[in-house]
Amino acid sequence: ILIMSSNSELEEQFSAAANHLQIIIKSNSGKPKECELLYLYGRYKLCTEGPCCTPKPGILNFSSRKKWNAWNSLSKLSRTEAMTEYIEKIKQLDPEWTLEVEKQKHGLGISVSTLNHSSEDGDDKQVLDCNKDLFDWCKEGSLINIKNMKPEKWPFDNEKRSLLHWSCDRGHQHIVDYLIQEGHDLNGQDVDGLTALHYASSCDRGDIVELLLKHGADPAICDADGESAWECCSSPSVKNLFNIYCKSLLT
Repeated sequence: ILIMSSNSELEEQFSAAANHLQIIIKSNSGKPKECELLYLYGRYKLCTEGPCCTPKPGILNFSSRKKWNAWNSLSKLSRTEAMTEYIEKIKQLDPEWTLEVEKQKHGLGISVSTLNHSSEDGDDKQVLDCNKDLFDWCKEGSLINIKNMKPEKWPFDNEKRSLLHWSCDRGHQHIVDYLIQEGHDLNGQDVDGLTALHYASSCDRGDIVELLLKHGADPAICDADGESAWECCSSPSVKNLFNIYCKSLLT
């Protein structure tokens, strides 16, 4: 158990621990596991920026979503508790490290780049405009380029996700509206059984959820885990949209 004489001393020790993490990562003893880095990341963000108040990343932004969850899950943790737990975790990763405060020469903390970004994790990569396909333009929200490249048959990616899935994930309502007009299957499911409504609901995109329901998306469809779009939602206001929709069917 760490016993601190003052908040200023705790902050100095937290800063020292945050800097020491970079040494641990570069050491020959091996890089910390992703779960350990996420544990530290969430507490560092809470200590330096306060409780999470940024929008939830799309379901396909896997790395960003993991980091957001690590930060957002600490809403009931105090800043003092977060700093203390951060220091204790560094001590676990390097038992030889002492908590003696040392003067820092570099910036503090774990950077976003510290967490691995796998080339297969679904995060966006930089692609030259001349090499972009429909999915690239959809992710960027460029409706004009989607219209310019409109194919005879709308494609799916290798996970059976349509442009409608992607536009719901990214929150591009104008593209969702266009694809609905183009006759996209509102209830089409990807390899995990997720519909566009699942994506919009999981990302708490109420405006898109409302649009999909208005045009006939089926909220009763379950994914491979047996969850409906309503069950994937964490926002009370978006859940209420489903309740209003269901009540309207009874009147």
